[in-house]
Amino acid sequence: MNKGAVMAGRLIVVFFYLVGIAGILMDATRPYFVLLIPFALLFNAAMLFVYKKTKVGLKDSLVFVFVFLAGFGIEVLGVHTGAVFGSYSYGNSLGFKLFDVPLIIGVNWLVLSYSVADLFNGTRLNILIQSVLGAFLLVFFDLFLEVAAPALNMWSWMGNKVPVQNYLAWFVLSFVFIFLFKILKIGTRNPLSAVVYFSQLIFFVLLALLKP
Repeated sequence: MNKGAVMAGRLIVVFFYLVGIAGILMDATRPYFVLLIPFALLFNAAMLFVYKKTKVGLKDSLVFVFVFLAGFGIEVLGVHTGAVFGSYSYGNSLGFKLFDVPLIIGVNWLVLSYSVADLFNGTRLNILIQSVLGAFLLVFFDLFLEVAAPALNMWSWMGNKVPVQNYLAWFVLSFVFIFLFKILKIGTRNPLSAVVYFSQLIFFVLLALLKP
């Protein structure tokens, strides 16, 4: 893929999130933009798929499906037991639910872990260190996500307090997914990985600070 196409893709992602931030921060448009959150997550997945440097083979497909199902399944377990992340429940802004968990959550786990796994490609760090650093990046991401999520009706916590176990669970789950990509040598090289991760991060940092 040529540099022009890559630059265009990056600009599209950045513009997409700039519009999203503006739309959510304005009272008049917030309800409509909140309804678009599931489509924004699908947009991330679609952009990463289109710009993936290597073809999606059978092994890649199986691992991607596993991460989607595992991420979704653990969230189902978490919602119904409180034993994974703590006691929380999902709102209505993430779209269709199955077993009280939005299906799009599996996509989000896949997009986030894939994007962060790619950030360390080309480094000399061993896969264990890459996976640990990647897990820390996703926990850092979640610190801001947890502040913004209730205001967007994504999910809410019992007692309106995020338990420490949530961040521990995020770290473990992120580590496992990233390590799986690395140890199985799944093709995660993608020129949009960094812009997808950092655009989402900045999006939730601004929402956490401005509190719409």
